[in-house]
Parts: sequence; structure tokens; C-alpha cells
Amino acid sequence: IHEFFDTAYDVTGEETWQKVQSNEGYREITAPKKVATRLFLEDLPTGLVPISSLGQELGVPTPTCDAIIVICNILFERDFREYGRTVENMGIAGLGAEGICKYAKTGKK
Repeated sequence: IHEFFDTAYDVTGEETWQKVQSNEGYREITAPKKVATRLFLEDLPTGLVPISSLGQELGVPTPTCDAIIVICNILFERDFREYGRTVENMGIAGLGAEGICKYAKTGKK
């Protein structure tokens, strides 16, 4: 990586991190100042948890979603599955694929 920055970009610095920081292309990129942003705190319980729960209900593995949920549970010291949307608290547990599709289309179980 260190050598790549030397050949690909007009950067300065002896350490790789210095080369990255002196790269003009990276200067305007902003990032959240903290990890606990809505990108995690909202999207986990309303996005990944329901996808994982639905997958479990229908027998479809969701290993990547599950891994992210576990890592974030540790990172944020909370269980996103505890208060996230699941097939149980959405009232669709036991409906099966056809029943869930029907409910999504019609609002009727």
C-alpha cells in the first residue's frame, strides 16, 4: 500500500497514514464523529434484524446479517434482536412464505 501511494498519487509523508492524509482526494470526505449514529441505531433493529428474523422463519440463512448484528450487539452493548422488528412482534410468525407474501400484498393474514 505504501508503495502504491507513491506511484499512484502525488502525496507526501514517510508513513502510510501520512500519505493517506496528504492525498487531496481524501480531504473532503467526512465521516461521522462517533460510531453510535442512526446508521447503526436505526438500521439494525429496523433493517438487519427483520431480514435475519425473516430468513430464520423461512429457512434462508443470513450469515452476514447475523454476524453484523452480533458484532454490533457487542460494540453497542445492547441486544438489537431484543427490541428490533422480528416475525414474532410483527405478527407474521408461522405464516410461511405464501402467508407472508399475501400479508405484504393485502394486509390480510
